[in-house]
Amino acid sequence: MSNSVQVCPVITSIELLMAGFRELGVAIQDLRESKKELQMLENCAGQKVPVDYVVQNEAGDKIGISQKKSGEIEFVVQHEDRPSVKATLDRVTQAYARLKILDEVKQKGYRSVKEERLANGSIRLVVEKWQ
Repeated sequence: MSNSVQVCPVITSIELLMAGFRELGVAIQDLRESKKELQMLENCAGQKVPVDYVVQNEAGDKIGISQKKSGEIEFVVQHEDRPSVKATLDRVTQAYARLKILDEVKQKGYRSVKEERLANGSIRLVVEKWQ
Protein backbone atom coordinates (compact mmCIF):
# COMPACT_ATOMS: atom_id res chain seq x y z
CA MET A 1 0.00 0.00 0.00
CA SER A 2 1.27 3.48 -0.77
CA ASN A 3 0.32 6.94 0.42
CA SER A 4 1.03 10.36 -0.96
CA VAL A 5 1.49 13.21 1.50
CA GLN A 6 2.16 16.91 1.03
CA VAL A 7 4.17 18.39 3.91
CA CYS A 8 4.14 22.01 5.13
CA PRO A 9 6.70 21.98 7.94
CA VAL A 10 6.99 24.16 10.99
CA ILE A 11 10.73 24.51 11.32
CA THR A 12 11.89 23.52 14.80
CA SER A 13 15.33 21.97 14.27
CA ILE A 14 18.08 24.52 13.70
CA GLU A 15 20.53 21.68 12.94
CA LEU A 16 18.37 20.30 10.11
CA LEU A 17 17.73 23.81 8.78
CA MET A 18 21.47 24.53 8.67
CA ALA A 19 21.99 21.17 6.93
CA GLY A 20 19.37 22.23 4.37
CA PHE A 21 21.22 25.49 3.69
CA ARG A 22 24.51 23.58 3.36
CA GLU A 23 22.87 21.16 0.88
CA LEU A 24 21.90 24.17 -1.22
CA GLY A 25 25.44 25.54 -1.04
CA VAL A 26 24.41 28.66 0.89
CA ALA A 27 26.99 30.09 3.30
CA ILE A 28 25.82 30.53 6.88
CA GLN A 29 27.10 33.25 9.19
CA ASP A 30 26.66 32.31 12.87
CA LEU A 31 26.10 35.51 14.88
CA ARG A 32 25.37 33.99 18.27
CA GLU A 33 28.86 34.74 19.59
CA SER A 34 29.19 38.16 17.91
CA LYS A 35 28.63 41.59 19.37
CA LYS A 36 25.00 42.59 19.96
CA GLU A 37 24.97 45.32 17.30
CA LEU A 38 25.89 42.75 14.64
CA GLN A 39 22.93 40.58 15.57
CA MET A 40 20.27 42.94 14.26
CA LEU A 41 18.64 42.71 10.82
CA GLU A 42 15.89 44.89 9.42
CA ASN A 43 12.60 43.13 8.68
CA CYS A 44 9.97 44.03 6.07
CA ALA A 45 8.30 46.43 8.54
CA GLY A 46 11.56 48.36 8.95
CA GLN A 47 12.15 47.12 12.50
CA LYS A 48 15.56 45.93 13.69
CA VAL A 49 15.20 42.32 14.81
CA PRO A 50 17.83 40.20 16.59
CA VAL A 51 18.95 37.18 14.56
CA ASP A 52 21.15 34.18 15.35
CA TYR A 53 22.29 33.46 11.79
CA VAL A 54 22.46 35.30 8.48
CA VAL A 55 22.55 33.69 5.04
CA GLN A 56 22.90 35.45 1.73
CA ASN A 57 21.37 34.01 -1.44
CA GLU A 58 22.87 34.25 -4.93
CA ALA A 59 20.97 37.50 -5.57
CA GLY A 60 22.61 39.11 -2.53
CA ASP A 61 19.48 39.12 -0.32
CA LYS A 62 20.24 38.71 3.37
CA ILE A 63 17.99 36.33 5.27
CA GLY A 64 18.14 36.32 9.06
CA ILE A 65 17.27 33.28 11.12
CA SER A 66 16.07 33.64 14.68
CA GLN A 67 15.22 30.80 17.05
CA LYS A 68 12.44 31.68 19.47
CA LYS A 69 12.34 30.42 23.06
CA SER A 70 9.58 28.01 21.98
CA GLY A 71 12.11 26.43 19.60
CA GLU A 72 10.32 27.58 16.46
CA ILE A 73 12.48 29.16 13.77
CA GLU A 74 11.63 32.52 12.20
CA PHE A 75 13.05 33.98 8.99
CA VAL A 76 13.76 37.73 9.03
CA VAL A 77 13.88 39.39 5.61
CA GLN A 78 13.67 43.00 4.55
CA HIS A 79 12.14 42.38 1.12
CA GLU A 80 9.94 39.31 1.50
CA ASP A 81 8.16 40.09 -1.78
CA ARG A 82 11.30 39.62 -3.92
CA PRO A 83 11.12 36.49 -6.09
CA SER A 84 14.73 35.63 -5.16
CA VAL A 85 13.90 35.66 -1.43
CA LYS A 86 10.77 33.57 -1.93
CA ALA A 87 12.66 31.07 -4.11
CA THR A 88 15.44 30.72 -1.52
CA LEU A 89 12.97 30.22 1.33
CA ASP A 90 10.98 27.70 -0.73
CA ARG A 91 14.11 25.71 -1.58
CA VAL A 92 15.44 25.65 1.99
CA THR A 93 12.01 24.76 3.39
CA GLN A 94 11.83 21.85 0.94
CA ALA A 95 15.36 20.74 1.89
CA TYR A 96 14.43 20.98 5.58
CA ALA A 97 11.22 18.99 5.08
CA ARG A 98 13.13 16.27 3.21
CA LEU A 99 15.78 16.01 5.93
CA LYS A 100 13.16 16.06 8.71
CA ILE A 101 11.13 13.29 7.07
CA LEU A 102 14.21 11.14 6.51
CA ASP A 103 15.26 11.68 10.14
CA GLU A 104 11.79 10.80 11.47
CA VAL A 105 11.31 7.66 9.36
CA LYS A 106 14.80 6.45 10.30
CA GLN A 107 13.93 6.85 13.99
CA LYS A 108 10.78 4.79 13.40
CA GLY A 109 12.72 1.94 11.81
CA TYR A 110 12.11 2.72 8.16
CA ARG A 111 14.79 3.09 5.56
CA SER A 112 14.89 5.25 2.48
CA VAL A 113 14.66 3.16 -0.65
CA LYS A 114 14.19 5.71 -3.39
CA GLU A 115 14.30 9.47 -3.80
CA GLU A 116 13.12 11.10 -7.00
CA ARG A 117 12.97 14.78 -7.99
CA LEU A 118 9.91 15.33 -10.14
CA ALA A 119 9.57 17.76 -13.06
CA ASN A 120 7.31 20.08 -11.02
CA GLY A 121 10.08 20.50 -8.40
CA SER A 122 8.59 18.22 -5.79
CA ILE A 123 10.44 15.28 -4.25
CA ARG A 124 9.08 11.75 -4.12
CA LEU A 125 10.43 9.65 -1.24
CA VAL A 126 9.80 5.94 -0.95
CA VAL A 127 10.54 4.29 2.37
CA GLU A 128 9.98 0.77 3.61
CA LYS A 129 9.92 -1.18 6.81
CA TRP A 130 10.08 -4.92 7.01
CA GLN A 131 8.45 -6.58 9.99
